Amino acid sequence: MLWRDRLWMKHRHKGDYDFCPLCYAPIKWVYDGVDWIPCDQEPVLIYPHQGKEKAVIRRELLFDCKLYSQGIMPNLRPVEALRPHVFTCHELKK
Repeated sequence: MLWRDRLWMKHRHKGDYDFCPLCYAPIKWVYDGVDWIPCDQEPVLIYPHQGKEKAVIRRELLFDCKLYSQGIMPNLRPVEALRPHVFTCHELKK
């Protein structure tokens, strides 16, 4: 497999495709000011700075999020974010 045949967490240039070349899931390219991050198109709810998951919020890649689906946290409001596709691609987990 060539390095161009898969998505990485960050790319120097935006890809000219809107789907994962491995699992064919739709992706959305997010520019963080330096690199392009291929993310899942469907947003998720997360709690920033509460866990070990990765997510993109307002063009910033955070490494310490907790997914809303992993449990409700009292007194905290979840925010909408995008997940980098590299962490959700079922073909990369094989």
